[in-house]
Amino acid sequence: MVIAMRIMRKLWRSLVLSLLLPLAAAEAAERRVCKSGGADFTTIQAAVDAAQPGDVIKVAAATYTEAKLVTGTPFNLYITKNIIIRGGYTCADFINQNPSANVTTIRPSTKTLSPTNQATWQFRSGEITTSFAIPNSLAAGKLNNDAIDDLVVCEGNATGPGNRTEAGAVFVFFGGAGLPALWDLAAMPASLTIYGPATNSGIGRVAVGDVNGDGKSDLVVRSITTAYIFYGPLPAGTIDLASVQANATITGLTGAWLEAGDVDGDGKADIILGLTNETAVVRGGTLAASQTIGAAAAARFTGLTPQALYAFDWHGDGKAEMVIGDQSNNRALVVVGAALSGTADVFDRAAWIITGEVTGDRFGVSAGSGDLDGDGAADLIIGSRQHLVTNHTPNFGDAGAIYVFYGANLKILSIARAANGHAILQCRGLPNQVNPLQVSPDLSPGSFAPIVPPPPAADGAGAFQYDDAGAVGQTKRFYRLSFP
Repeated sequence: MVIAMRIMRKLWRSLVLSLLLPLAAAEAAERRVCKSGGADFTTIQAAVDAAQPGDVIKVAAATYTEAKLVTGTPFNLYITKNIIIRGGYTCADFINQNPSANVTTIRPSTKTLSPTNQATWQFRSGEITTSFAIPNSLAAGKLNNDAIDDLVVCEGNATGPGNRTEAGAVFVFFGGAGLPALWDLAAMPASLTIYGPATNSGIGRVAVGDVNGDGKSDLVVRSITTAYIFYGPLPAGTIDLASVQANATITGLTGAWLEAGDVDGDGKADIILGLTNETAVVRGGTLAASQTIGAAAAARFTGLTPQALYAFDWHGDGKAEMVIGDQSNNRALVVVGAALSGTADVFDRAAWIITGEVTGDRFGVSAGSGDLDGDGAADLIIGSRQHLVTNHTPNFGDAGAIYVFYGANLKILSIARAANGHAILQCRGLPNQVNPLQVSPDLSPGSFAPIVPPPPAADGAGAFQYDDAGAVGQTKRFYRLSFP
């Protein structure tokens, strides 16, 4: 009844508008969609594209796999006009609506890869190895200083010049509109190739970030023993580390994992290195041409050999959290981004230790992020390689699973100057607790200090206001909201 009344109100309004403005708009049309044919359209998107504002689109029961690419961005359904879409009909009856009996489902388009249905682009190794694009060997970023991301793929067992077996190689494919469907390295070299310096040097891990803080993406690659940093923008061609030096090197490494992220929030990407029984963080900046990890590390977190590394700003405070995967023990640790200094046990510094659902799941095998709930905050994604999926068909014993942990959107929403000279801050933090607010007079390193008095606790929605009397007479004052 409510729906019917709303529809009648809309019809009544349209009649009134037609009487008052008879030449203003055409009468709304009805457009019908049946996936199997026999109606106006077979896809919902086609009906949307043809519709005029105010039209009604009636959709017959079926599962519609819809997709539209707009300026390079994929959409499930792309709608830019005021229209009404109703499901619950059949192809034989667009008069009587029954959503319970006639289920209409819209799904995003999917692509199942097969010999006859390939990916849009493929990148193929020029030799037979088992190390092309393995975990921690893929990255992307604007490395040649244009507006398009570039793809980086490592191959730790690749052969270098002069038949240097397992020297390792880093292949950079510059992005652009003319990418071939198949980029076969046996027939066409990468835009940029970097070879390891010696037989068995095995450079095969990669990360991208603005290490020196000049606004351009830099490339970091590593072998078991050495990390090499190349400041962007990078040229096309070949770099052979046997004869050409990287901009900076860090030696004395063990382990294998590599990541980059601004852990201390200073605007430069810090280099995060997985070592034997520890994770070391090298503070971003213009690094020495060559130094050992002992001299380079600003912070060391001991007690665990990383089996995965990832860094991202989970809390929205400008500092990257470190996610350390420990799949052998079915867990992942999250260390909150903060100033870097000293050595500490990682289990003492970890804000969270997240354990897999079932022993043996290999939870923590991988980690990633993305704003999956659309609230403006990055969400944490952790993979569980061998999770048992019991409700699948047979032979899905180790189907695996991914887990999403929603991020907190900490933000200073506005700052206004009151008549008495106070600064009034409207903030959003974690609900029902005090969120640390810091202040600085000039943004110089180490100048931020907790504001006095501390802010009140946020309400149930995370909102709170702060009245800063310390702003009286100040022409510059900077604020930072941090995770509790």
